[in-house]
Amino acid sequence: MSLVAIGACYVDTILTTPHYPGEDDKLRASSHSASTNEVQLNLVTVLPARSSIASQRIQSDFEPGVQLSHCIYREQFEEPASSYIIKSQASGSRTIVNYNELPDMTVEEFTKIANDLGPNATWFHFEGRMPDVTLSCIRFLRQAFPSVRVSVEVEKPGRPGLQELAMEADVVFYAKSWAEDGAVALETTHGTLVHRPAYTRDGFKVIDTIGAGDTFIAGMLYGLICQQEKWDMPQKLDFANRVAGMKVAQDGFSALAFGAENRKPSPTSYSNKYSPTYITMASVYKSLSKKEARRLAREEDSEDEDIEMGEFLGEDDSSDSDEDEEEVTAESVKTQLAAGFMPKSRVLMLTSRGVTYRHRHLLADLASLLPHTHKESKLDTKKKTAGYNMLLNSLAELHSCNIIFFLEAKKRGQDLYLWLSRPPNGPTLKFHVNNLHTMSELNAGFSGNCLKGGRGIVVFDRSFDEQGPEMSKPGNEYRGLVREMLRGVFCVPKRGVKGMKPFVDRIIGIFGVDGKIWIRVYELRESEGGSKKEEGGDKAAKPALKSKDGEPEVSLVEIGPRFVLTPIVMLEGSFGGPVIYENKEYVSPNQVRSDVRMGKAVRYAQRRDVQTDRLTKRSELQMGHGERKPGALDTKQIFS
Repeated sequence: MSLVAIGACYVDTILTTPHYPGEDDKLRASSHSASTNEVQLNLVTVLPARSSIASQRIQSDFEPGVQLSHCIYREQFEEPASSYIIKSQASGSRTIVNYNELPDMTVEEFTKIANDLGPNATWFHFEGRMPDVTLSCIRFLRQAFPSVRVSVEVEKPGRPGLQELAMEADVVFYAKSWAEDGAVALETTHGTLVHRPAYTRDGFKVIDTIGAGDTFIAGMLYGLICQQEKWDMPQKLDFANRVAGMKVAQDGFSALAFGAENRKPSPTSYSNKYSPTYITMASVYKSLSKKEARRLAREEDSEDEDIEMGEFLGEDDSSDSDEDEEEVTAESVKTQLAAGFMPKSRVLMLTSRGVTYRHRHLLADLASLLPHTHKESKLDTKKKTAGYNMLLNSLAELHSCNIIFFLEAKKRGQDLYLWLSRPPNGPTLKFHVNNLHTMSELNAGFSGNCLKGGRGIVVFDRSFDEQGPEMSKPGNEYRGLVREMLRGVFCVPKRGVKGMKPFVDRIIGIFGVDGKIWIRVYELRESEGGSKKEEGGDKAAKPALKSKDGEPEVSLVEIGPRFVLTPIVMLEGSFGGPVIYENKEYVSPNQVRSDVRMGKAVRYAQRRDVQTDRLTKRSELQMGHGERKPGALDTKQIFS
């Protein structure tokens, strides 16, 4: 197999000082060294001018087996990307200052290089410095060369765009300081969690920690590519830990690979006596939710039971549901449906940028009425990188949501569209939202109210089938699908929802009028009994119930929100794929506004034509200006 590495090539200048210098302080370094911190078989990186001293030095640092013919040279620059590292002997800390004026690689440059490499390159490794560009490069590889494997280094998972890279890659490397606990590999295909301790030996001493993470990745890639069939995952992880540990125990990278390869990985040759301070890596196959990773960690019966998965994955889990995951099978789903239970669902609710205050209030109202929702911040849909459909699916997977409720505003909030999707495989429904009224607007005329955390009864009126969207004609039998999508949003599961209260106090009515879907929300209210007075006295008796059978009378009070949905299109996939239904009677608001403008323009043109005709006639009759000339039948001439 052939490995191609895409990333930045930095020249490290390392200054070792007795202690970290203070501000405006002068300090003499005890040692100075320089090295290049990127070594791969095929290197694709950005370098200064080909004839510059820096480029020639970088080329000389690599072994003859490293191919540099596909590097990108910026002829107008002379200095390479540089890192200046200050190592403190007193505390062992290191301070890194980076400087890089070279323009980054573009997608067009990468596609040309990938086409030149062709099918000879079987593995591409990216570092996650440029998420947008890297994501486009990976997607190009998936289309042009489907058989290649891709690995990505995600050193800081919190940076925007890195989660999308993890979703596209086959192997993902995360950085976490675990000291003697070593590293963890998670194979999501089998759900296997493998942990190996850090490498150590007698007389082990930390000398140079710079580049430990890079050497770990190199060792892991060696095991995944060169020893794919010979080594199992624990052996690959042991080898990567050994390479990183040997790097920490020496200066630089000289003879590192030979020393690591000559020793066959042995899972029983390590101990946990030493606590190195370098950063170990966790190689994760594909991506996995935090909750699932914790579950796998609890179920793992290995001898190393002191793994703190919570520390690795972060304790600030943003998921609102803490219940244990249950195994869902086809038989269990059929049993639940036969018993009347709704499948376990969670709705991701968010809006695009550019929404108005009424749109924000609509989303807030729905989130308060539906306890099984997760509200996310606004999404920027104006970026032209790779579209926002994949980002929405990634957000849904990140928050364990199986339904997406996305409000997209256009024309500066004039138009509002609703997207309902089932990630990751679809389908997707798009609606136009109009006649919108929020709870605060309706409360001016209605006095209803609901308790937070309650459930609602979803009622599909008969008019939904009789006067709803025209989807039941031959070839367009999709009204049932619309019904199920709306049930998934508005029907709250009977169990498994955090913060849900055990009562039903609202009705969500879904009606059909003129081919549109009308949604109303009502409160279930019991009538309060009045007090009737006894005859001949002022003493109040027991409250009198209004109903005839002695039970409290139940009434409906509208509380909002209310809105109308006009179906536009239905897609087979999640925010993409073939169109399986299109509303031919739908008229875009842009077309309506254009017709209104054209109507005004026609009326204006007609008024101009009338005014022009009147001026022309006045000119022909010499009535345009001056006094009127006396005519032949003038009164003075006749009777003079």
